[in-house]
Order: sequence, then structure tokens, then C-alpha cells
Amino acid sequence: MSDMPQNAKAVAALDGPHEAAQGALAVGRSSSGDALSPRRVDLRNFYNPSDAPSDNSAAALASTQIGPIDEQAGTNIGRYKLLELIGEGAMGCVWMAQQTEPVKRLVAIKLIKGGIDSKSVLTRFEAERQALALMDHPNIAKVFDGGVTGYGSPYFAMELVKGVPITRYCDERKLTLRERLALFVSVCRAVQHAHLKGIIHRDLKPTNVLVARYDDRPMPKVIDFGVAKAVGQPLTENTLVTKFGAIIGTPAYMSPEQAKLNQLDIDTRSDIYALGVLLYELLTGSTPFSKQLLENRGLLEVLRVIREEEPSRPSTKVSTAELLHSIAADRGTEPKALTCLLRSELDWIVMKALEKDRNRRYETANALAADIERYLTGEAVFAHPPSAAYRLRKMVRRNRGRFVAAFAVLIALVVGAAISTWQVAERRREQAERRKEEETVAARARQAVRSQLDRSEASLKDHRLSQVHSFLDQAELLLVDADSPDLLDRVAAIKKDLAMSQRLDDAFAWRWNLAKGQVCLFPDKAKEMLPTAFQQYGLAIGNESAEAAVRTIRSSAIADALRLALEQWFFLEPARPGLRATLDANDADLVRAEIRAAVFEGRRDRVLLLVEKADPYKIPPELATSLGMYLPAEQGLRVMKAAWRRQPDSFPLVITIAARLTELDVVQKGSAPEAVGWCRTAVSIRPESAFAHHCLGVALGEAGDEDGRRAELREAMRLAPRFSRAASILAFDLLRNPAKQEEAFALYSLMVAAQPNSAGGHAGLCDYYVRSNSWTRAADECLSIYDSLNDPGYNANDSCFDDAVSIATLDSYRSIIAGLIAERRLSD
Repeated sequence: MSDMPQNAKAVAALDGPHEAAQGALAVGRSSSGDALSPRRVDLRNFYNPSDAPSDNSAAALASTQIGPIDEQAGTNIGRYKLLELIGEGAMGCVWMAQQTEPVKRLVAIKLIKGGIDSKSVLTRFEAERQALALMDHPNIAKVFDGGVTGYGSPYFAMELVKGVPITRYCDERKLTLRERLALFVSVCRAVQHAHLKGIIHRDLKPTNVLVARYDDRPMPKVIDFGVAKAVGQPLTENTLVTKFGAIIGTPAYMSPEQAKLNQLDIDTRSDIYALGVLLYELLTGSTPFSKQLLENRGLLEVLRVIREEEPSRPSTKVSTAELLHSIAADRGTEPKALTCLLRSELDWIVMKALEKDRNRRYETANALAADIERYLTGEAVFAHPPSAAYRLRKMVRRNRGRFVAAFAVLIALVVGAAISTWQVAERRREQAERRKEEETVAARARQAVRSQLDRSEASLKDHRLSQVHSFLDQAELLLVDADSPDLLDRVAAIKKDLAMSQRLDDAFAWRWNLAKGQVCLFPDKAKEMLPTAFQQYGLAIGNESAEAAVRTIRSSAIADALRLALEQWFFLEPARPGLRATLDANDADLVRAEIRAAVFEGRRDRVLLLVEKADPYKIPPELATSLGMYLPAEQGLRVMKAAWRRQPDSFPLVITIAARLTELDVVQKGSAPEAVGWCRTAVSIRPESAFAHHCLGVALGEAGDEDGRRAELREAMRLAPRFSRAASILAFDLLRNPAKQEEAFALYSLMVAAQPNSAGGHAGLCDYYVRSNSWTRAADECLSIYDSLNDPGYNANDSCFDDAVSIATLDSYRSIIAGLIAERRLSD
């Protein structure tokens, strides 16, 4: 058998008293510990004598069979796949499993066995999971996760310890006494860590202390807190009470206080006794009371032996052992030398740990480890033989007066120390109360921050960017009282998505082009701004793999907006490196890939043919939106309406349909009612969109609702003061009303102030001055129109509507203004 399965089976050290190698009291593993026997014993009767057979014998205990295990190899439990059963106890079983996410690794899964579902057993299992979660020590098996299986049984995932029992490890490698002691010190440190966390193991033994090699060094691991007892704190919501008459532990390693029918008075010194037994076995090869002795006696007699009989010293045990030569060989020494090494200090250390009176044992596991380290470094150990107490009593009698005086001084010191301790305790209590209040305030603040961030993310998804700003401001104010790095990271992520949404809005600025009769973008502006926007977001399109870009997009909170931007960017700049590959990686449909290929080749006829061939209801909203602007009006509307049925809340899709219908109305004068309906839908989806209100105003005007037209255009201007199209239309309407001409003049002036080379703004001012007979100023504005159109930095594509207005205005007043311009030039 290979090392790995051998080591892994050591994890079978479950539920202390249920582990085999304990004779008739714990059947389930052969004496060698190498394999599980086919017959197992349910020792619940051993824990509750009221339910046990009347004779309390080992034979009666062995008569109960445990039910079958529900899970099988290959079963998935949460994120874990069971691979191999590596151990069983009476309460549970351990499987080697493969964790699939978020990381892949081998773990040990501990499960409640089928047929054992009593409340007390489930509660004790939950206690083990919580006990492990409290601890973080390199010599204690780590717990990673926990949950409930599909059958309702609890489980937890823990570190897979590929090791063997500590006694077996030492014997197989023939470690010397000093090497064994050094290894044992690490075990003491681990137990001390558990005690500091308020956890008592109550079943320490070799099969619960496994040794594996890490970086070519032995590393002991304490496992199986299945019978652990919490000190001063509850481990589960269900109270874990040791019933009267219940026995917890393995007899050969059980402390005298555990060997009572009522174990309510158990503390950390019970584990000190078990450590003493483990040290005894490491040194001598046998437990203080041999397993054969315990197997041949009844339960009550076994408990009496543990409580009352004194074990032999380790040196005495070794000197009388029948296999002394074998024991010494396993420890790399000679028989006589082994006896000498154990005599005196090691005898004292072991026997102090095995004191029947727990008040005379080591107080802590650290104290036991420190005494062993003193022995290893050649210092005097604190443990001493009983004769030292006798010598002390004799010395006190000889120096009674001095000791009385010293005792009086000691009393005074103790009283002073007690007062000081009380004062320190009071200060600590006050500090603890203040910390508790601060923690309460911080917890409330964190909850409020989470609420604001949830609202921010919801508003971001609906593209209500002003609300996102508001919620983020409130969250950052609350974060002053909520020290939480994870919330700061979440704020940073939302800010990143918000900034990207605003950059995309700036890059894709919508305009209405009467001259060309179509919805158009600012293509040059978009081509300039989009690469920078995606790079700032962390996506260098074309510089990284398409699959990596798609993974980043899909994990984003604004994934829909990113995909739409990529589709529109592609239609504006098909040859841009990486764009087509990223879109194809995101959408594996072959027909849609052919459509993009035709766009890439500039074959509009081919695009039209492929769109006719494709199922319109399977074209995603992002592609449909781009096709709706790319194709002729009728075909574009058909594609977009089919996509809208799949995703009726897609604002880009709805607003593009509304814009194209408004375009048809301008051209054909027949689709105004339908355009109004689509525009109202767009406004309901995104009330903060200036362009949606603008489109609705245009549609209402074509439908004959002039009041509604002006109201919507004013709302568009309120939402986006620099939205020149809405200002231009509204100003033109006002200019036709003599009572509103001054308001029109103010709007045109704002347009020119925001964009000095706005041909439409200057054209409007020219119209105003003509209507008011200010011909000189009209001539000035007319010249400004020419200057704007002839400006090298002027881009006709960026002023779709302004061109039309300026040309119409010039045509209207050309004959009048031309003469004035000529007169001014002559006079100059």
C-alpha cells in the first residue's frame, strides 16, 4: 500500500471513544491501526448507560451495528466531490474529497453516518465544527468550510492530514527520546492554543495526533475535536450538555475526572492528563494501564482502575517489559541506557502530568512543554519527586519564625496585589464596555453602508447616475464610523463602474440629423474616447486575449453597457484590432459572427442578406441596436422590435427604435403616434436621459402637441444644459412667438457661450436680429456662421443639425444680408 492512502487513513481518528485500537471498548481498527475491520461498534450505549445492555460488558457493546453510509464515491456535496472513504467512527465518517472552487485542492470531509441522527449526536458534531473554526494553529488541523448535505446531515471540510499516529511515526523511524520529546512539545503548544480558545479536546491519543512531513520536517497535527468541550462560551446554538451517566473519552487515555458517571466538572487539566499518557506511551511503548488489562475488565472496574490505581513509573515500566530489547531498539538505544534515561527527571515529568489530583498536575500544556524543554537544555525541571515536599515541611519547622514573618509579608503583598488586580479589572471592564459601544456603532454604520451600496448598484444597473452619486456620498460619510476594508473595496468598484458609465455616455453622444435623415453618432469623438475609456477601466481591447476580456466584462456590474459599447464601437470602427474577436468570443452564434464579418468587410448588402436569413428573435439587444442604426430604416426597425420582445427594458434598444420612428415621421409624416409611444417607454425606463425627453418632445410636436413638445424639450435642457439640439429646437419655437423672442435670444446666447463655433447658435442669433430689424448685428452673426463653417477645427459630423439650421437661415436671408455685408466691407 502506498504512503498516501496509509497516511490519509490516519484521518479516521474520529470521535475519540469510537476509534479502534482500544480493545473491546472501541472496536473498528486492527491493533496495528492499518485498516478498518468489517465490523464496527456503536458506543452510544457506552455513553448513556441507561440505554445500554444490562451487563455493560464489551461483548454486549459490540452487538450493535452502525447503519450504512449514505454517500458514495463520486457524490457531490456542495463544492466538494467525494473520492475515497478514508476512515469511520461510530458517529461519523471521513472522506477524501476534491474541492472544485474557489480553489482546487484535496480536503477531508467529515460526515454524520447514516442512521445516526439523534439531536445530541448532531449537536456534538456541530460543536466539533465550531471548535475547529475557533482555532488557527499550525499543529491543529484547519477547518475550511461547513454545511448540510442534501440529506440534511451536517458536514465540514478540513485540512487533509496525510500523516500517521505519532507513536507509529516515532517507532517506524526509530526516533530517539530527545527527538520524541521535541515532537511532543509541538503537540503541547497546539493543545495550549485550543485551551486559550476555550476548547478542551477530551480525547487526546496517538490516533488523534497525526504526524506528516512538511518541507522534509515532521509536523504533528491534532485532529478530531468531535468530543471537545467549550469552556465559558457556547459552540452551537443548541446547548451541548454532557448527560448524567455519559462517559466521554477513550479509557486508556481518560483522566480520573472523566472516569466518573457525571463528567460535568471537566477542565483543561483533563487534557494535561491525556498528554501525560501520550508522553508515557512515546517513552515506554505502552500506556500506563495496558490495553489488555482494560479489555479484560468490566466497565465499572475499568473506571475504578483509572480513578484509584497508581500507574508504574516509566522507568519501572520499561525495566519490567518483556519486549525491552524491541522497545529500546525503536528508540535508538540500549535497554540499560533507556532505563537510565527515563529514571529521575523524565519519571518526575510524566508522573506529575498523571497525578490523580488535578491540582497537582501541570496547570497548562505550556507548563508541561516548558518543563520538557528545560530537560532538553539541561536545566533543572520544576517537576520533583514527593520527597521534596517532605524536605520543605522539615525546613518550615526549623525556621518557623522566619516563615511566619514571611507569610505575613506575603499576605500583605497578596492583599495589595488583589486590590491592584481589582482596580485593573475595573479599568479593563470599562474599556471593554467602551469597545463594545464602539463596535456596536461600527456595526450599525457598516449595515447602513451596505444598504447605500446596494442602492448604488441597483441605480447603476438602471443607469440612474445621479442617484448613484447621492448614495455613494452617503456611504462614504458613514464609512468614517465603519472601519471595513471590504466595504472600501466595494465603494471603489462602484466608483470605477460609475466613471466608466459616464465615459461611455460622453463617447456616444446622440444627435438628430435632418440633412441626412438618420440618427447619427459622433464617430470621430467615439473613436477617440473609447480606447482610453476601456483602458482606464482595465480592458485594453486588442492587447489582451478575447477570452480574458470577455471574462472581465461578464463579471462587471455594467456588463450590458460594456457589451453595447463594444458593438457600437465595432460598427463605427470595424477594423479596430481585437473588437471583432472579443464580440465573437462573447457570442458564439455562427450567423451573427457572419454578420460581423460582413460589417468588417464593408458589405452592407451581405449584412442585409444575413439579417434576413437570421432568426430576428435570436439577435441580442446589443447587436440589434447597432444593426438598427446600420441598416435602412424598415429593416433596422424590424430587427430591433424583434430583439425588444426578448428584452423590453433595454433602454438603448427602445430609444433607438423611438429615434428611427421620429426620423420616419419627419420624412414621411405618418408614424407620430407610434413614435410617441416608444419615446414614452424610453422615458419610463430612464427618466434621467436628456435624449429620451428630447425625442419625446420632437414626437409630440409632430403629433400636434406643442405644449407637450416644449415641456419635454425644457426637461431635456434641465437634465443636460449643454444639449444644444434641444435648446436649438426650443429656441426656434420661441422665436416664432413675438412674446417669447427674448427667451429664444437667451437660449441661442447660451449655445454660443458653450460652443463658440456653433453654426446653429449663430444662425439663431442672426434670425433673431433680422426679426428685430438689427441688421448690422445680423450681418455680424452671419459672418460668424461662415467663420464657424470655415474653422479648421470644425467637424461637420459633430454638428449634424447645426449645419442644416445654418444653411436654412443663410438661404432665407442671403439676399438681404449679402448687401449689408457688401456695404460694411465698402465702408471699411
